[in-house]
Amino acid sequence: MALTNFRPRGDVKANWEAANPIIKEREMCIEWEEAIGVGQPRIKFGKSGSTTHYMDLDYAVLPIKHDTKDGWSSANPVLEKGEIGVEWETVIGEGAVCIKLGDRVTAWNDLEYASTNRLKEIIEPSSDNEALAVGDTLPAIAGKLNNQQEFLKTKLGYDRLDALVAKLSGLSDRDFTGIMEFLSDRKFDKANVYNGLDSTNANLALSAAAGNSLSTKLGTGNLPTGMNNVVDGLTQLNSNMNETLVNRGIISGDLNRGKNRGILPGIYAIQSSSTIINGPSGFNGWSIFIQFPDNLSTQMILDTGGTKKINIRKYAGSNPEWTSWS
Repeated sequence: MALTNFRPRGDVKANWEAANPIIKEREMCIEWEEAIGVGQPRIKFGKSGSTTHYMDLDYAVLPIKHDTKDGWSSANPVLEKGEIGVEWETVIGEGAVCIKLGDRVTAWNDLEYASTNRLKEIIEPSSDNEALAVGDTLPAIAGKLNNQQEFLKTKLGYDRLDALVAKLSGLSDRDFTGIMEFLSDRKFDKANVYNGLDSTNANLALSAAAGNSLSTKLGTGNLPTGMNNVVDGLTQLNSNMNETLVNRGIISGDLNRGKNRGILPGIYAIQSSSTIINGPSGFNGWSIFIQFPDNLSTQMILDTGGTKKINIRKYAGSNPEWTSWS
């Protein structure tokens, strides 16, 4: 059967869309963006036995558009569905590239990059590989990137994965069966499990029996009535510590804050009478201050300096107030 040829029809995009004619079988339509013969055209072909309108046909060739980052941002075009846009940072054909794919709806600035920022860094051509160039077709770009696979593998560390694959490939089915039996059926050999006895082997796993014993001791073992776990015990211990006259270091400031447990019970050191407020008169130098845990917030100062006296006061009365130091 002889081929039937049709004279190509050409027009600008706006006219094609306005007319939206039916394109006959094998008929070729050439579309320019704004002016006939200016710029890179797109092509559509009529379908076999079809009466399809122009707007319902897909482009037969999806050309690759390219520009710098600022150029794309300024023009902000809407790419056709599947149309590819290549972006260079500052100079076309030099350095790393980013790619966006059109959807016939979204403007360039709102499209997501087809590559991540990480790929943007590593796809920069090396001195050993052919650089991407203005006018490259999609197959040419794919070929150049394919030639850079060793460069990419080194960048990403895939050479280590290749080594691991090689080792795994050397294992037989029997090797894998043995490994699975060990992990699934035997679990751990009993010789490698801690049984509760003292041991210096830090690599032993904890046995169920030893773990249960430890859980019991931490849970309810040897704790007073009403305490359910070790946290309760620590809470009680902390409470007891607050009721114990332990050395709590140096105290300064207003001693009146000792009412209603404002100062924790304990033994403190006073460096100088000038460092405290509401202390007894007539003492100076180093002294020992004791805050008692009683209901009257009793305080006592042992003057180890000039007077060598012991001064005591309480927070008492129907309307509680501090008594005089005596």
